[in-house]
Amino acid sequence: MTDYEIEDIAGTMIPFRGLQLLSLGPMKRLVWQWAVNENIRSHSEIIEDGDAINASQLRRKLESAIEGIKKKYPDEEFFKR
Repeated sequence: MTDYEIEDIAGTMIPFRGLQLLSLGPMKRLVWQWAVNENIRSHSEIIEDGDAINASQLRRKLESAIEGIKKKYPDEEFFKR
């Protein structure tokens, strides 16, 4: 997948949380940083082989990321689209 495709899917599944994509060859790092009541929150995920991943694999990884965010910040809410 291209960086644009990864960023588009990640931004759609985890919206309004300041997504930034860092790319080093095929490795991609997705970083979200947002503020809640003036407290900075963040979460990141590394995709080892971003060039070879497909959309359904990325969605599974992002669903796992959502669960990680919910564990770290129990008051966060996500809505399925």
